[in-house]
Amino acid sequence: MLNDVDLIDAEGEALNAYHEAELDPERPPALSVLCASLFGDKPRAVHRLPREAMMGIFCGQTRIWYRAGAWNEHVRFLCAHEMAHGRRKQFHSIDLGAGSARAEERADLLAACLIAPRPAFQRMVKRLG
Repeated sequence: MLNDVDLIDAEGEALNAYHEAELDPERPPALSVLCASLFGDKPRAVHRLPREAMMGIFCGQTRIWYRAGAWNEHVRFLCAHEMAHGRRKQFHSIDLGAGSARAEERADLLAACLIAPRPAFQRMVKRLG
């Protein structure tokens, strides 16, 4: 079960990622731009991928792949989830799965913070009321 500290940590990690990528967390770009800035390449669609999305090292670089044909909003979350694992250096085997349920929950939380960082959320709340 996640707690407030996990949320604070995830929000901080997301802001660090945006600053490292030299991107504005108040106006987040397309997730592919953030991914390319952090890992050197944007996520790639692949046919017949054994999972919905996965991250791994290819030619010495972190890569993220997602199953071709998935709808955009789902792809965005899947890729952000894999980016969270990449930021935390949590690499895993296709056969072994992703590890602990807590690590998966924390990756989901960081994914949400990467997609909608707090400064962007606050800006929209202020704008829309």
